[in-house]
Amino acid sequence: MTQKNTLLIGVGGTGCEVVRELKKKLHVEWRARGAEDKQIPDMFEFKENLGEEYISRIATLSIDSHAADLAGQGKRSQWNSLGEDITLMGREQVLLKSAAVMNTAQNLDLHKGVKPWLRREDEKDFLRNITTGLEPDCGCNQLRRLGRLALASGDNVKSLKDGVANRLDRLADNGGEQTVDIHLAGSLATGTGGGTMLDILAQLQAYFANQPWKATIYVHAFVTAADVGDKNTGRFYINQYAALKEYNAFNRSIYKPWDIASSSIEKRLSIKPVEPGREDTSHYDLKQTYKSLFLVTDSTDRGTRASLSEQVDGTAELLFQLSVRQLGDLPNYIRQALSSEDNSETTDEGYTGVRSMKNGGYGVHRISIPETKIRQRLVSSLGLQFTLQLLYNNWVKSYLDDPLAFNSTSFVGDVVKNYELSKGDLWLDKAVGDTKYAEEANFPVYQQDWRNKLEEIERETKKADSYQEMQQWVTVFNREAESYWNEGFRILGDQGGVERYFSYHGSHVELDKRATRLKKHIEAMLLDGVEGGLEHYTTHNLPEIVDALIERVESDAAEFAKRSSGYEKMASAAQKKRAAIKDEIRKIGKIGYKLGGAAVRLFSQYQEESITYYSNRTYERASKYGADFCAVLLDNLRSLRKDVGQFKLNMLSLRDNLITDLNLENEKKLGIEDWVNWEEIDESIQQYFVTNKALLEVNSTSIWDKLKDIRGDRKAFDAYNRQMKIDEKTNVVRGGFPDTIRRESLQYSHTFHASVVENNPNFKPFFGRNIVKELYEQYGEVTPALENVIKGWIKESSPMVSFDASQPLPQVGLPGPRKRRMMLVPTCQDVPASFQNALKACIEGSVSNSEGKITVEPIPEERCSNEISALTVAFFFPMRQASVTSALKTHYDKAMLGHDGDFIAYQCHSESIRFPDLMLPTRAEEMELRLPSVLIAAAMGYLQLPDEADELIYFGTREDKFSPITNRITTDVKFTNKHLEAVSRIADVYDGVEVSTHLSVLYADYYEHFARDCGAKVEELFDKVDIKPEEIDAAEATLNDYSKWIFLLAKRNEEDERYGKFKEAIADAINRIIPELKEKL
Repeated sequence: MTQKNTLLIGVGGTGCEVVRELKKKLHVEWRARGAEDKQIPDMFEFKENLGEEYISRIATLSIDSHAADLAGQGKRSQWNSLGEDITLMGREQVLLKSAAVMNTAQNLDLHKGVKPWLRREDEKDFLRNITTGLEPDCGCNQLRRLGRLALASGDNVKSLKDGVANRLDRLADNGGEQTVDIHLAGSLATGTGGGTMLDILAQLQAYFANQPWKATIYVHAFVTAADVGDKNTGRFYINQYAALKEYNAFNRSIYKPWDIASSSIEKRLSIKPVEPGREDTSHYDLKQTYKSLFLVTDSTDRGTRASLSEQVDGTAELLFQLSVRQLGDLPNYIRQALSSEDNSETTDEGYTGVRSMKNGGYGVHRISIPETKIRQRLVSSLGLQFTLQLLYNNWVKSYLDDPLAFNSTSFVGDVVKNYELSKGDLWLDKAVGDTKYAEEANFPVYQQDWRNKLEEIERETKKADSYQEMQQWVTVFNREAESYWNEGFRILGDQGGVERYFSYHGSHVELDKRATRLKKHIEAMLLDGVEGGLEHYTTHNLPEIVDALIERVESDAAEFAKRSSGYEKMASAAQKKRAAIKDEIRKIGKIGYKLGGAAVRLFSQYQEESITYYSNRTYERASKYGADFCAVLLDNLRSLRKDVGQFKLNMLSLRDNLITDLNLENEKKLGIEDWVNWEEIDESIQQYFVTNKALLEVNSTSIWDKLKDIRGDRKAFDAYNRQMKIDEKTNVVRGGFPDTIRRESLQYSHTFHASVVENNPNFKPFFGRNIVKELYEQYGEVTPALENVIKGWIKESSPMVSFDASQPLPQVGLPGPRKRRMMLVPTCQDVPASFQNALKACIEGSVSNSEGKITVEPIPEERCSNEISALTVAFFFPMRQASVTSALKTHYDKAMLGHDGDFIAYQCHSESIRFPDLMLPTRAEEMELRLPSVLIAAAMGYLQLPDEADELIYFGTREDKFSPITNRITTDVKFTNKHLEAVSRIADVYDGVEVSTHLSVLYADYYEHFARDCGAKVEELFDKVDIKPEEIDAAEATLNDYSKWIFLLAKRNEEDERYGKFKEAIADAINRIIPELKEKL
């Protein structure tokens, strides 16, 4: 088993975008290989067995100082892949918390890893300026030094190492080898990416020096000189050049960063020399710097522009090709180009220069039969059919985007009883129903209730038939009727009575409870109808249905209010009739009771009028209750109307989204070219898929089963609405509801497609096509047209870096930039070998050797048959040969020469500005660069002055003052009396001050007359001689004296240009070179 581990670390906004695009590509491949897990993994694993098992594992880590950017806020739509929202787990991200920056800056003595590069007396105001107004976790404002300070503050370095350790543990949790390729990506223009990435790299190399992991680190540096408008806050371009200078110096072991994680001692991280001696067995904090630095720029070497999104996608595509398509098993000639392993000459001056040639660029172009896009197109079509069915349920060969005729008033009239929304339901005349209390189910309607009761009272009363008893019939009847009114009507619990009944139901609590129950009942019935696809229960009709219900309840409420007084009047009229009948009964004598039957007849009339009387009194109270209940119910129904309205809006927006997806122009994606006839695909979808109602119904049922799961037990439209959010900017519906439609349609599309293939012999399958077979079927042979297509593919893979032809070539045997190309082509058993051989020959003959020989790598058909990929690597060149470098240099020099150049340098450099320049220096630039080393050599006694005038001055060493000079370095300058005169003049003017004659020589002649190469040779001398600690201490003391004496040599003129240069060089010698010499001990 061979396992390849890859870790992408994205730093800053651009780096995190590379993480996003790589994760999307990995997610598509993961799903394409059949993964069905709901949880998208934090580490992707791909396996293939081609005689030997290959495993590739890929993890990512995102690092940023801006919390919102790290979470993808404002760009969540770009984190969507195959309808799924990709989110970073906590262990996949590190937030560089800037809250501790102020504490670090104000307590530098407690932060030994920060103090040396942040605390200089002449830079206090600079530090105060870059930290004032700093908001926690909101970025570093294109201030590289602030980015570095943010990384060094608080627990950020620990969080970084913990984050990397977690990712490595995840990669190796299957027991695989502890070997990993780490790709560090970010923009050099920003405060976070540009300011922290080099220190992250240094801290990781120091971490790996004490770990069992074998790590190879590559840097992907995004740089641009294009106009970025207001994105440039004043440091955008100079940041990049400053960073490139530091990376170059770091790779050449010239720049040794301070250990920002150290809290106990001030310590630079020692780096193994680029060309150590064979006997060198020293321990170093860093065994290496980085394998290669890849420039990712806005222009390609074919002269075209590359947008930032194309650059990001190109970097992600390279990592995808290396880790997935190649499974880490790269051909040697490409692997060595990417890692600079086969170039022993590592600088543009051969073996020992200052400008590294471990730089590169790349371009990738993938040509694909886009099975994922085809499936997404099919999924969008199936999802649209489901959405149209849900909206309109109008089938004519397919579900149409057109509603059927619908009369909401008639519909509501038919279903109102089922909804328990009739008049009888509203004022509780009808007490039975799902929304009412079970103990009231047997209550008859009001009038029938009174009729039954009063007829019963009448019967019981009439049983008393003596004359005396008959005279009491009305009294007894009234007593029993009033008793029923007060205590016996609709008993709940142990109490009853009309007033109690309506008082109980008419309380605010009961009104709210019942209205809520009824709203839920209506909503559940509506939702059952929608989910069951019942006639007229469409999303389009829902608002009309609820509006009709509201209108009906409003009408009933008005009727209740209007008729309440009418019932009162009718009760009063009935009462008057009862009184008249009672008077008539009173006038009847004994004979009338016994023989005439008048009493019985009048008593029956009295009972009938009593029914009218008590019923109308009840109706009066029920009307008031009904009006009150309707008022509360209407609030609930209006809330329901809002929910169904939102549901309809969501569905219409989702429909529009799906239509938009289908109507998008089928342009090639960034870095990926579609090789497919989209008209043919669309016609097949229309002919074989959206017209198959039986299979569409199966898909619909499956979707509803999953949708019901996400709403749970809540039969409420709000439960679905909560799973749908419309993006205000894009009008795209996001959430569990649309995701479920897409996910289930995606899953069912496999079965759907298989069924269509099985039952339709004329259907050309969408999936499993071989791109070589497609080329063969389209062209038949390798024609000039196909040759042009292939040349176009190769051109599209041009590296994302252009080169400046005016730059002198490096002084090496085979100067770069060199190019190597590879094209991955699948085999195909259905195509004649002659065509495949001709295709290979055509590819190999499409590029001249001067443009970088291209090699065709065959890919087994079973591994990946639907893609051809072209990869070009440009490598082995110094940064100065990249066009972007000289453009950035112009911005940089202009800023450094400005009136606030010192402050700009402080902001854009994380430490020193005196590292070797990236461009070939002029004599003046090289002399200025080497001056700090030359001053130290003079202070250490290595500048050898002759005893007599007019003799040559040398650098070198002596065993004592009587011995000859060894390690002699010529300066081309003769010792003259003027050097002595300058020293004598100062002694005469300033009371015997003895200025160093060596310093006088350098001040007078170094810039104009010293040999250009003497400074470089002096730096080599430091590595040759055995320097003692006391010599370094003595030299440091002498340099402090030099800083005073140069003022006198400048005749106390602070504006003297040479004085300024010597002052800076002495400071650099003390602050940078002396500490490095001490470390070498």
